[in-house]
Amino acid sequence: MPYCPYTNSLLRQDQCSPEHIIPLALGGLNAFVIPVDRAFNSAVGSKIDGAMANDFFILNRRNKHATKGHSGKKPVFVTKNARGMSSNRPLRISLDQHGGLKAWDPISKTAFNNQLPENITFSVEVDIHLCIRFCAKVALSAGQFVYGEKFQHHVKHDELRMLMNRSLKELRDTLKNFETLVDTDLQSENQPQVQIFRKICELASPYSVVGLVPSKNRLAVFVGVLGRYVGMLNAPAFTDELPHEGDFDLGQVIYLNPDHGLVKMSFRRVLVEIVSPNIKISAKQPLEAKNV
Repeated sequence: MPYCPYTNSLLRQDQCSPEHIIPLALGGLNAFVIPVDRAFNSAVGSKIDGAMANDFFILNRRNKHATKGHSGKKPVFVTKNARGMSSNRPLRISLDQHGGLKAWDPISKTAFNNQLPENITFSVEVDIHLCIRFCAKVALSAGQFVYGEKFQHHVKHDELRMLMNRSLKELRDTLKNFETLVDTDLQSENQPQVQIFRKICELASPYSVVGLVPSKNRLAVFVGVLGRYVGMLNAPAFTDELPHEGDFDLGQVIYLNPDHGLVKMSFRRVLVEIVSPNIKISAKQPLEAKNV
């Protein structure tokens, strides 16, 4: 019977649907899927994956790389809350890195292409918890994809489900007791391990990437979308029980390349062949988890 890491339950086949660990709209591939609870999958798709695809920073990367997803719709950031700084007139703005900037004045019913009648101001909302929820979702599904039953039995994943399903406000009283460590793209963490994760995601551009890196008693999962580091969750684990040889040497990094398909590389190989030429590191010893 398939195991769903989102609900922590065994399911019948008719209760399952394929889950894209990284959605197609975020650079995912049809080869990077697992079976999960059908009803829960539908909820995750709208509340987490859909919201992530429309995040301001991610949406602009999708626009830059023309990453459309299932819908086939061109991803373009549009805001209706822009205003002229001198006139205070409302404007509708769309930012397309290929088609240029477009503006619409609803009062005069005037369109402006690649120019603005005046300087404008607008605001965007950035939800830091959305990045955490998305990383928790990916950590659960990617952990199951890579390690299977070993992930179920040897990684402490209950806190990952809590981070995925509950708001930070709801978790306020329990976060102080969390063993899972968190880092996101909106933090400026200087730990060497985190900086390497960020560099791997940056060097993967324009593709998405997921890495699973065990250290002593912990498993770190980092996520990059279209060359942008989204975040990392570092959960307690009995890592001696996880594979450590071949493609699992120091961990595993999965690149989602539409031209070459799903590419799995050991973390050591990524450090030596991809990261080392860009930053000075040593790949001789496993990286230890840091409190982030």
